[in-house]
Amino acid sequence: MIEMDERTLRNVVIIGIDALRADHLGCYGYQKPTSHNIDMLAGSGVVFDACYSCINTTDPAFTTLLSGMYPVSHGIRKHAEGLKPWVYNFNKHPFVLIQEVLQKSGYSTFGLDWLGRWHKRGFSYYLGTKYKRTPTATNMVNEAIQLLETTTGPYFLFIHFWDAHTPYRAPEHIYANFEPDGEGTPLAKLFSGISNPKWKRYLMRAGGDATTAEEMVAKYDAAIAYVDQEIGRLVTYMRERGDFDDTLLVITSDHGESLTEHGIYFDHHGLYDATTHVPLIFVNGPGKGIRTAPFVQHVDIVPTLFELLGVGMPGKVHLDGTSLVPFMEGRGGAGRPSIISEEQHTQRRVAIRTREWKYILAPSRWRMACRNCGHTHGMPEELYDLSSDPGELSNIVAKRPEIARGLRRELESTLRGRRNRVLHRQIKQATGKIFGIVKPRRSD
Repeated sequence: MIEMDERTLRNVVIIGIDALRADHLGCYGYQKPTSHNIDMLAGSGVVFDACYSCINTTDPAFTTLLSGMYPVSHGIRKHAEGLKPWVYNFNKHPFVLIQEVLQKSGYSTFGLDWLGRWHKRGFSYYLGTKYKRTPTATNMVNEAIQLLETTTGPYFLFIHFWDAHTPYRAPEHIYANFEPDGEGTPLAKLFSGISNPKWKRYLMRAGGDATTAEEMVAKYDAAIAYVDQEIGRLVTYMRERGDFDDTLLVITSDHGESLTEHGIYFDHHGLYDATTHVPLIFVNGPGKGIRTAPFVQHVDIVPTLFELLGVGMPGKVHLDGTSLVPFMEGRGGAGRPSIISEEQHTQRRVAIRTREWKYILAPSRWRMACRNCGHTHGMPEELYDLSSDPGELSNIVAKRPEIARGLRRELESTLRGRRNRVLHRQIKQATGKIFGIVKPRRSD
């Protein structure tokens, strides 16, 4: 039974901070001062230590977050220019977004986001392309306050902050708190091996006046601190308005960011933890000052909100996730034994992660190399012992083939089904003749 000090949750605010990796927040162990306000909110809410994105690009990740369906279920598996034309026929997509449900339930629904297309479905107000360039965190909070000034009934607010995505924007006075001392690794040296000149130019422009990798990381941290400052301003306004305590606040990100790990420079391709481990914090729901460690994913957010708000999904719409309320109340049990992530945008990979192991498979040889930088990150099969190698640096698939076989079978089993047929077939092929990998015997 849900007990929240006899309060009734009327409103929902979801904050999605683009490209925010969990381990650069203080509440996830980071030592630099990036997240004062988020840390305070986390201290009064529920922090999920093991939340992992289902996919590593924005379009499919936010579709998963707002639909409660895996990318292989809702069909959006690439991003932006990588999407095929049929994707733009929004009305035929077999998914319902939470804002559509809440709008029909009497909520004012506000989308402070600019992705457009199907993302704007179900919003009473959608920001779209109001600004000539991607709006800053200050722009977004100003918009939110303006909307809430004239709102009296229950509301659903989704805010997509972009500042922690390249080019990592923050005011100079915030960057000064993170500026590194001494010499560092020259960006020109890092980027020299990138074969795609367009991508190299993009990264150099994104760096601005930064000349070293350490300066880029400082820019990233400053951008997080800038977003954190603006989140604090929004929360202060909501407290003054008098409805913060009646509002369920969710803080997460669509994916993380690789800051040179695995030769991936200031981007989010790859399925290593730097890119897939994301924060997930609930404030004002059941539970206060709780940390919980079950495996959870974005698909679980919508079922959780429905249970807390007493709202049900209409018709026969399928949800892949499960409610996190039992974990927030301290009665959730062990949770999932593993999570699965995939990528299709710049390269093709699928991964399964348990507490001890990470297994990554490239289902297609011709999609192994990254189309952005031209590098091939990793091998056709990768296996990491996370207990002794949390940085995922030593691929031991040749040393522990029996572990790889077991995880591969679990991948196949999880992805088997009508909507997952193509990927399931690719995995079966990849583990057979394509890479010369010995397929497991039936008796294994």
